[in-house]
Amino acid sequence: MKKIGKMIFWLCVVLWMGCVVCVACQPLQRDDGRGGFVVRYHGHFLTGGVLEQKVQGGQEALCPKKQVGYVFLGWFVDKEYAGPKLDKLPAKHHGILNLFGCWREQEYGIQYRGMSHLSQEKQRQWAKSAPTKHRFGGHTQLPTPQKYGHILEGWCQKKDKSDRPLHTLGAKQITEPITLYAKFVPIQTNIRCIHCEETSPSAWAHTFGTVTHLSPQSKRGHLFEGYFDNAEFVGDKILRIVDSKESSHNATHESGDWMLGYGDSIEPPALYAKFVPQKYAIVYDLGEGVLRDNAPKQHTFGADTRLMEPKKLGHKFCGWYLDKDFSGDTVAVLCGDDYTEDIGLFAKFEPLVYRIGYEPNGGQMPRSAPAMHPCGGRTQLKEPLRYGFDFLGWYDNPALEGERVTVLDNTNTLDDLTLYAKWEETCE
Repeated sequence: MKKIGKMIFWLCVVLWMGCVVCVACQPLQRDDGRGGFVVRYHGHFLTGGVLEQKVQGGQEALCPKKQVGYVFLGWFVDKEYAGPKLDKLPAKHHGILNLFGCWREQEYGIQYRGMSHLSQEKQRQWAKSAPTKHRFGGHTQLPTPQKYGHILEGWCQKKDKSDRPLHTLGAKQITEPITLYAKFVPIQTNIRCIHCEETSPSAWAHTFGTVTHLSPQSKRGHLFEGYFDNAEFVGDKILRIVDSKESSHNATHESGDWMLGYGDSIEPPALYAKFVPQKYAIVYDLGEGVLRDNAPKQHTFGADTRLMEPKKLGHKFCGWYLDKDFSGDTVAVLCGDDYTEDIGLFAKFEPLVYRIGYEPNGGQMPRSAPAMHPCGGRTQLKEPLRYGFDFLGWYDNPALEGERVTVLDNTNTLDDLTLYAKWEETCE
Protein backbone atom coordinates (compact mmCIF):
# COMPACT_ATOMS: atom_id res chain seq x y z
CA MET A 1 0.00 0.00 0.00
CA LYS A 2 2.86 2.35 0.79
CA LYS A 3 4.35 1.73 -2.65
CA ILE A 4 1.04 2.44 -4.33
CA GLY A 5 0.69 5.65 -2.32
CA LYS A 6 4.13 6.88 -3.41
CA MET A 7 3.38 6.14 -7.04
CA ILE A 8 0.15 8.10 -6.83
CA PHE A 9 2.02 11.01 -5.22
CA TRP A 10 4.69 11.23 -7.91
CA LEU A 11 2.09 10.87 -10.64
CA CYS A 12 0.32 13.92 -9.26
CA VAL A 13 3.55 15.89 -9.20
CA VAL A 14 4.29 15.09 -12.86
CA LEU A 15 0.76 16.07 -13.92
CA TRP A 16 1.03 19.36 -12.04
CA MET A 17 4.38 20.26 -13.73
CA GLY A 18 2.98 19.43 -17.14
CA CYS A 19 0.16 21.84 -16.56
CA VAL A 20 2.59 24.60 -15.63
CA VAL A 21 4.68 24.04 -18.79
CA CYS A 22 1.61 24.05 -21.02
CA VAL A 23 0.47 27.32 -19.55
CA ALA A 24 3.90 28.87 -20.08
CA CYS A 25 4.12 27.71 -23.70
CA GLN A 26 0.73 29.06 -24.69
CA PRO A 27 0.88 32.42 -26.66
CA LEU A 28 -0.38 35.50 -24.92
CA GLN A 29 -4.09 35.85 -25.29
CA ARG A 30 -5.36 38.55 -27.60
CA ASP A 31 -7.54 40.01 -24.88
CA ASP A 32 -7.21 39.85 -21.09
CA GLY A 33 -10.60 41.39 -20.47
CA ARG A 34 -9.18 44.85 -20.07
CA GLY A 35 -8.67 45.72 -23.77
CA GLY A 36 -5.06 44.48 -24.02
CA PHE A 37 -3.62 42.47 -26.88
CA VAL A 38 -0.28 41.12 -28.10
CA VAL A 39 2.04 42.97 -30.51
CA ARG A 40 4.82 41.24 -32.34
CA TYR A 41 7.56 43.64 -33.42
CA HIS A 42 9.47 42.36 -36.45
CA GLY A 43 12.74 44.22 -37.09
CA HIS A 44 13.17 45.56 -33.59
CA PHE A 45 16.83 44.64 -34.01
CA LEU A 46 18.72 44.76 -37.29
CA THR A 47 20.12 41.36 -36.46
CA GLY A 48 16.63 39.87 -36.87
CA GLY A 49 14.30 38.25 -34.39
CA VAL A 50 10.87 39.14 -33.04
CA LEU A 51 9.98 40.99 -29.91
CA GLU A 52 6.56 40.02 -28.49
CA GLN A 53 4.87 42.37 -26.08
CA LYS A 54 1.47 42.58 -24.43
CA VAL A 55 0.15 46.12 -24.61
CA GLN A 56 -2.87 48.23 -23.84
CA GLY A 57 -4.70 49.69 -26.76
CA GLY A 58 -4.01 53.28 -27.73
CA GLN A 59 -0.51 53.50 -26.35
CA GLU A 60 2.54 54.59 -28.29
CA ALA A 61 4.32 52.01 -30.43
CA LEU A 62 7.59 50.76 -29.06
CA CYS A 63 10.58 52.92 -29.96
CA PRO A 64 13.39 50.59 -31.09
CA LYS A 65 16.95 50.85 -29.89
CA LYS A 66 19.09 53.08 -32.06
CA GLN A 67 21.37 51.31 -34.51
CA VAL A 68 24.68 52.88 -35.58
CA GLY A 69 24.58 53.90 -39.20
CA TYR A 70 20.83 53.47 -39.65
CA VAL A 71 17.69 55.61 -39.39
CA PHE A 72 14.40 54.10 -38.17
CA LEU A 73 11.56 55.16 -40.46
CA GLY A 74 8.66 53.63 -38.47
CA TRP A 75 6.42 50.61 -37.93
CA PHE A 76 4.23 49.28 -40.70
CA VAL A 77 1.44 46.75 -40.69
CA ASP A 78 2.41 45.67 -44.21
CA LYS A 79 5.48 43.52 -44.59
CA GLU A 80 6.48 45.47 -47.70
CA TYR A 81 6.08 48.77 -45.80
CA ALA A 82 3.10 49.80 -47.91
CA GLY A 83 0.56 52.17 -46.46
CA PRO A 84 1.07 54.65 -43.64
CA LYS A 85 3.39 54.03 -40.78
CA LEU A 86 1.92 53.28 -37.39
CA ASP A 87 2.97 55.65 -34.62
CA LYS A 88 0.23 54.72 -32.14
CA LEU A 89 -1.30 51.35 -31.45
CA PRO A 90 -5.04 50.90 -32.11
CA ALA A 91 -7.44 50.99 -29.16
CA LYS A 92 -8.57 47.45 -29.81
CA HIS A 93 -7.27 44.63 -31.88
CA HIS A 94 -8.43 41.07 -32.28
CA GLY A 95 -5.67 38.56 -32.49
CA ILE A 96 -1.94 39.28 -32.61
CA LEU A 97 -0.80 42.55 -34.17
CA ASN A 98 2.31 42.11 -36.38
CA LEU A 99 4.33 45.24 -36.94
CA PHE A 100 7.32 45.48 -39.30
CA GLY A 101 10.12 47.92 -38.61
CA CYS A 102 11.55 49.85 -41.59
CA TRP A 103 15.20 50.90 -41.45
CA ARG A 104 17.31 52.92 -43.86
CA GLU A 105 21.07 53.36 -44.06
CA GLN A 106 22.25 56.68 -42.75
CA GLU A 107 23.89 59.12 -45.15
CA TYR A 108 26.78 61.31 -44.02
CA GLY A 109 28.00 64.46 -45.69
CA ILE A 110 31.48 64.68 -47.21
CA GLN A 111 33.45 67.92 -47.41
CA TYR A 112 36.75 68.31 -49.22
CA ARG A 113 39.71 70.49 -48.34
CA GLY A 114 43.12 71.06 -49.89
CA MET A 115 42.06 72.23 -53.34
CA SER A 116 43.31 75.78 -53.03
CA HIS A 117 45.63 75.28 -56.00
CA LEU A 118 42.55 75.47 -58.22
CA SER A 119 40.79 78.66 -59.10
CA GLN A 120 37.38 79.21 -57.55
CA GLU A 121 35.70 78.50 -60.86
CA LYS A 122 37.56 75.20 -61.27
CA GLN A 123 36.82 74.30 -57.67
CA ARG A 124 33.12 74.75 -58.35
CA GLN A 125 33.33 72.65 -61.48
CA TRP A 126 35.28 69.96 -59.69
CA ALA A 127 32.81 69.91 -56.75
CA LYS A 128 29.94 69.07 -59.10
CA SER A 129 31.50 65.71 -59.97
CA ALA A 130 32.70 64.79 -56.49
CA PRO A 131 30.44 62.67 -54.23
CA THR A 132 29.10 64.72 -51.33
CA LYS A 133 27.46 61.92 -49.34
CA HIS A 134 28.42 58.48 -48.12
CA ARG A 135 25.74 55.86 -47.40
CA PHE A 136 26.46 53.62 -44.44
CA GLY A 137 26.96 50.04 -45.55
CA GLY A 138 28.01 51.04 -49.05
CA HIS A 139 31.32 51.97 -50.68
CA THR A 140 32.08 55.47 -51.91
CA GLN A 141 34.87 55.93 -54.42
CA LEU A 142 36.65 59.18 -53.64
CA PRO A 143 37.62 61.56 -56.46
CA THR A 144 41.15 61.95 -57.84
CA PRO A 145 41.75 65.65 -58.44
CA GLN A 146 44.77 66.82 -60.43
CA LYS A 147 47.57 69.08 -59.30
CA TYR A 148 50.36 70.02 -61.65
CA GLY A 149 53.64 68.35 -60.72
CA HIS A 150 51.98 66.22 -58.03
CA ILE A 151 50.14 62.97 -57.58
CA LEU A 152 47.27 62.39 -55.18
CA GLU A 153 48.38 60.02 -52.44
CA GLY A 154 44.86 59.93 -51.07
CA TRP A 155 42.42 61.68 -48.72
CA CYS A 156 43.19 62.07 -45.02
CA GLN A 157 40.78 62.57 -42.15
CA LYS A 158 43.30 64.55 -40.09
CA LYS A 159 44.11 68.10 -40.99
CA ASP A 160 47.82 67.49 -40.59
CA LYS A 161 47.48 64.48 -42.97
CA SER A 162 49.32 62.21 -40.59
CA ASP A 163 46.84 59.36 -40.93
CA ARG A 164 46.71 56.77 -43.69
CA PRO A 165 45.32 58.24 -46.93
CA LEU A 166 42.03 56.87 -48.24
CA HIS A 167 40.84 56.26 -51.77
CA THR A 168 37.51 54.65 -50.85
CA LEU A 169 35.14 55.01 -47.92
CA GLY A 170 34.26 51.51 -46.71
CA ALA A 171 30.90 50.10 -45.73
CA LYS A 172 31.08 50.92 -42.00
CA GLN A 173 34.07 53.25 -41.97
CA ILE A 174 32.37 56.47 -40.91
CA THR A 175 29.36 57.16 -38.72
CA GLU A 176 29.24 60.94 -38.87
CA PRO A 177 29.81 63.75 -41.38
CA ILE A 178 33.39 63.83 -42.50
CA THR A 179 35.91 66.37 -43.79
CA LEU A 180 38.65 65.00 -46.02
CA TYR A 181 41.98 66.66 -46.78
CA ALA A 182 43.72 66.03 -50.08
CA LYS A 183 47.27 64.78 -49.68
CA PHE A 184 49.41 65.55 -52.71
CA VAL A 185 53.05 64.52 -53.03
CA PRO A 186 55.49 65.96 -55.55
CA ILE A 187 56.18 63.83 -58.60
CA GLN A 188 59.61 62.23 -58.70
CA THR A 189 60.88 61.83 -62.23
CA ASN A 190 63.72 59.49 -63.12
CA ILE A 191 65.84 61.11 -65.83
CA ARG A 192 68.04 58.68 -67.71
CA CYS A 193 71.70 59.39 -68.34
CA ILE A 194 72.88 58.19 -71.74
CA HIS A 195 76.59 57.46 -72.36
CA CYS A 196 77.39 57.61 -68.66
CA GLU A 197 79.96 55.28 -67.17
CA GLU A 198 78.75 52.09 -65.50
CA THR A 199 80.23 53.34 -62.23
CA SER A 200 78.19 56.54 -62.43
CA PRO A 201 74.45 56.93 -61.71
CA SER A 202 72.38 55.77 -64.67
CA ALA A 203 69.56 58.15 -63.73
CA TRP A 204 68.71 61.17 -61.59
CA ALA A 205 65.62 61.40 -59.42
CA HIS A 206 64.23 64.91 -59.81
CA THR A 207 61.49 65.94 -57.39
CA PHE A 208 59.02 68.59 -58.45
CA GLY A 209 59.59 71.88 -56.66
CA THR A 210 63.32 71.35 -56.26
CA VAL A 211 66.40 72.14 -58.33
CA THR A 212 68.59 69.21 -59.36
CA HIS A 213 72.19 70.25 -59.93
CA LEU A 214 74.03 67.98 -62.33
CA SER A 215 77.49 66.95 -61.22
CA PRO A 216 80.20 66.23 -63.81
CA GLN A 217 80.70 62.68 -64.97
CA SER A 218 84.02 60.86 -65.02
CA LYS A 219 85.17 58.39 -67.63
CA ARG A 220 88.58 56.79 -67.87
CA GLY A 221 90.76 58.47 -70.45
CA HIS A 222 88.14 61.10 -71.33
CA LEU A 223 87.23 64.68 -70.61
CA PHE A 224 83.62 65.45 -69.67
CA GLU A 225 82.23 68.28 -71.79
CA GLY A 226 78.69 68.53 -70.43
CA TYR A 227 75.11 67.30 -70.68
CA PHE A 228 72.85 67.77 -73.69
CA ASP A 229 69.27 66.82 -74.46
CA ASN A 230 70.13 65.15 -77.78
CA ALA A 231 72.51 62.48 -79.01
CA GLU A 232 74.13 64.91 -81.47
CA PHE A 233 75.20 67.21 -78.61
CA VAL A 234 73.70 70.22 -80.36
CA GLY A 235 72.64 73.30 -78.42
CA ASP A 236 73.47 74.64 -74.99
CA LYS A 237 74.94 72.62 -72.20
CA ILE A 238 72.61 71.69 -69.34
CA LEU A 239 73.75 72.53 -65.83
CA ARG A 240 70.66 71.83 -63.72
CA ILE A 241 67.07 70.59 -63.90
CA VAL A 242 64.18 72.86 -62.89
CA ASP A 243 60.41 72.67 -63.28
CA SER A 244 58.55 74.01 -66.26
CA LYS A 245 55.10 75.54 -66.09
CA GLU A 246 54.21 73.77 -69.30
CA SER A 247 52.47 70.40 -69.09
CA SER A 248 54.84 68.66 -71.46
CA HIS A 249 58.02 66.63 -71.27
CA ASN A 250 59.54 68.75 -74.01
CA ALA A 251 62.13 70.65 -72.02
CA THR A 252 63.26 74.15 -72.80
CA HIS A 253 66.56 75.81 -72.03
CA GLU A 254 67.35 79.01 -70.26
CA SER A 255 70.80 79.92 -68.95
CA GLY A 256 71.84 76.30 -68.61
CA ASP A 257 68.53 75.22 -67.02
CA TRP A 258 66.64 72.22 -68.36
CA MET A 259 63.00 73.04 -67.68
CA LEU A 260 61.18 69.76 -67.21
CA GLY A 261 57.47 69.51 -67.90
CA TYR A 262 54.91 67.09 -66.48
CA GLY A 263 52.52 65.84 -69.09
CA ASP A 264 51.25 62.50 -70.31
CA SER A 265 54.53 61.31 -71.79
CA ILE A 266 55.30 57.68 -70.93
CA GLU A 267 58.92 57.67 -72.05
CA PRO A 268 61.15 59.03 -69.27
CA PRO A 269 63.25 62.03 -70.32
CA ALA A 270 66.94 61.57 -70.97
CA LEU A 271 70.13 63.59 -70.94
CA TYR A 272 73.23 62.74 -72.94
CA ALA A 273 76.71 62.97 -71.42
CA LYS A 274 79.37 64.13 -73.86
CA PHE A 275 82.92 62.88 -73.49
CA VAL A 276 85.98 63.51 -75.65
CA PRO A 277 89.15 61.42 -75.55
CA GLN A 278 91.89 62.82 -73.35
CA LYS A 279 95.21 63.83 -74.92
CA TYR A 280 98.44 63.12 -73.07
CA ALA A 281 101.81 64.76 -73.72
CA ILE A 282 104.71 62.63 -74.94
CA VAL A 283 108.01 63.69 -73.36
CA TYR A 284 111.13 62.39 -75.11
CA ASP A 285 114.53 61.86 -73.47
CA LEU A 286 116.80 61.59 -76.53
CA GLY A 287 120.16 61.26 -74.84
CA GLU A 288 121.94 63.62 -77.32
CA GLY A 289 119.97 62.13 -80.19
CA VAL A 290 117.75 64.09 -82.55
CA LEU A 291 114.13 63.56 -83.57
CA ARG A 292 112.27 64.80 -86.58
CA ASP A 293 109.96 67.77 -86.08
CA ASN A 294 106.88 65.83 -87.17
CA ALA A 295 107.31 63.24 -84.43
CA PRO A 296 104.05 62.88 -82.39
CA LYS A 297 103.87 65.24 -79.42
CA GLN A 298 100.61 63.84 -77.93
CA HIS A 299 98.89 60.52 -77.49
CA THR A 300 95.07 60.39 -77.79
CA PHE A 301 93.27 57.91 -75.55
CA GLY A 302 91.64 55.18 -77.57
CA ALA A 303 93.92 55.61 -80.60
CA ASP A 304 97.30 54.03 -81.37
CA THR A 305 100.32 56.33 -81.67
CA ARG A 306 103.27 55.02 -83.71
CA LEU A 307 106.63 56.33 -82.53
CA MET A 308 109.43 57.56 -84.78
CA GLU A 309 113.09 56.57 -84.45
CA PRO A 310 115.59 59.22 -83.37
CA LYS A 311 119.10 59.56 -84.79
CA LYS A 312 122.45 59.89 -83.04
CA LEU A 313 125.74 60.29 -84.79
CA GLY A 314 127.79 57.13 -84.66
CA HIS A 315 125.15 55.21 -82.74
CA LYS A 316 122.50 52.63 -83.38
CA PHE A 317 118.96 53.21 -82.00
CA CYS A 318 117.93 50.27 -79.81
CA GLY A 319 114.37 51.35 -78.97
CA TRP A 320 112.12 53.43 -76.71
CA TYR A 321 111.72 52.55 -73.05
CA LEU A 322 109.32 53.74 -70.36
CA ASP A 323 112.02 53.53 -67.68
CA LYS A 324 115.23 55.51 -67.74
CA ASP A 325 117.21 52.42 -66.76
CA PHE A 326 115.95 50.78 -69.98
CA SER A 327 114.25 47.93 -68.13
CA GLY A 328 111.21 46.14 -69.51
CA ASP A 329 110.15 45.83 -73.13
CA THR A 330 110.73 48.35 -75.86
CA VAL A 331 107.80 50.46 -77.04
CA ALA A 332 107.20 51.04 -80.74
CA VAL A 333 103.46 51.92 -80.55
CA LEU A 334 101.49 53.59 -77.77
CA CYS A 335 98.33 51.50 -77.61
CA GLY A 336 94.98 53.29 -77.36
CA ASP A 337 93.81 52.76 -73.79
CA ASP A 338 97.04 51.80 -72.03
CA TYR A 339 97.89 55.30 -70.84
CA THR A 340 95.94 57.79 -68.76
CA GLU A 341 98.67 60.34 -68.02
CA ASP A 342 101.59 62.07 -69.71
CA ILE A 343 104.11 59.60 -71.13
CA GLY A 344 107.90 59.77 -70.71
CA LEU A 345 110.01 57.88 -73.28
CA PHE A 346 113.75 57.17 -73.08
CA ALA A 347 115.82 56.51 -76.19
CA LYS A 348 118.48 53.84 -75.92
CA PHE A 349 121.51 54.00 -78.23
CA GLU A 350 124.54 51.78 -78.67
CA PRO A 351 127.79 53.02 -80.28
CA LEU A 352 128.52 51.78 -83.78
CA VAL A 353 131.75 49.78 -84.28
CA TYR A 354 133.81 50.40 -87.43
CA ARG A 355 136.14 47.96 -89.08
CA ILE A 356 139.75 49.05 -89.58
CA GLY A 357 141.57 47.80 -92.68
CA TYR A 358 145.31 48.18 -93.16
CA GLU A 359 147.47 48.54 -96.28
CA PRO A 360 151.02 48.31 -94.85
CA ASN A 361 152.62 48.72 -98.31
CA GLY A 362 155.29 46.10 -97.75
CA GLY A 363 155.37 46.37 -94.01
CA GLN A 364 154.32 43.83 -91.41
CA MET A 365 151.49 44.53 -88.95
CA PRO A 366 151.94 43.70 -85.30
CA ARG A 367 149.50 41.25 -83.81
CA SER A 368 148.23 43.87 -81.38
CA ALA A 369 147.04 46.17 -84.15
CA PRO A 370 143.34 47.02 -83.49
CA ALA A 371 140.89 45.67 -86.07
CA MET A 372 137.78 47.57 -84.80
CA HIS A 373 137.05 51.13 -83.66
CA PRO A 374 133.98 51.92 -81.48
CA CYS A 375 132.20 55.16 -82.24
CA GLY A 376 132.77 57.65 -79.50
CA GLY A 377 135.87 55.86 -78.36
CA ARG A 378 139.57 56.53 -78.91
CA THR A 379 141.71 53.96 -80.72
CA GLN A 380 145.52 54.26 -80.72
CA LEU A 381 147.04 52.93 -83.94
CA LYS A 382 150.06 50.60 -84.01
CA GLU A 383 153.09 51.09 -86.27
CA PRO A 384 154.03 48.37 -88.77
CA LEU A 385 157.60 47.18 -89.38
CA ARG A 386 159.59 47.10 -92.66
CA TYR A 387 163.21 46.31 -92.93
CA GLY A 388 165.27 49.20 -94.33
CA PHE A 389 162.42 51.73 -94.07
CA ASP A 390 161.24 54.29 -91.62
CA PHE A 391 157.47 54.46 -90.91
CA LEU A 392 156.17 57.95 -91.57
CA GLY A 393 152.51 57.38 -90.50
CA TRP A 394 149.10 56.18 -91.48
CA TYR A 395 146.91 57.97 -94.05
CA ASP A 396 143.26 57.52 -94.97
CA ASN A 397 143.90 57.55 -98.73
CA PRO A 398 146.13 55.62 -101.11
CA ALA A 399 147.81 58.83 -102.30
CA LEU A 400 149.11 59.34 -98.79
CA GLU A 401 147.95 62.94 -98.82
CA GLY A 402 146.61 65.14 -96.04
CA GLU A 403 147.22 64.74 -92.37
CA ARG A 404 148.54 61.51 -91.01
CA VAL A 405 146.35 59.55 -88.60
CA THR A 406 147.74 58.42 -85.28
CA VAL A 407 144.50 58.11 -83.25
CA LEU A 408 140.93 57.28 -84.32
CA ASP A 409 138.09 59.23 -82.67
CA ASN A 410 134.78 60.89 -83.62
CA THR A 411 136.58 63.66 -85.46
CA ASN A 412 138.06 61.46 -88.09
CA THR A 413 136.12 58.18 -88.06
CA LEU A 414 132.37 57.73 -88.70
CA ASP A 415 132.49 54.65 -90.91
CA ASP A 416 134.59 51.66 -91.83
CA LEU A 417 138.00 52.81 -93.04
CA THR A 418 141.24 51.61 -94.57
CA LEU A 419 144.58 53.01 -93.47
CA TYR A 420 147.60 53.25 -95.74
CA ALA A 421 151.19 53.12 -94.47
CA LYS A 422 153.77 55.65 -95.69
CA TRP A 423 157.42 54.67 -95.74
CA GLU A 424 160.75 56.30 -96.33
CA GLU A 425 163.82 54.32 -97.19
CA THR A 426 166.46 54.41 -94.50
CA CYS A 427 169.81 56.06 -95.41
CA GLU A 428 172.87 54.10 -94.31
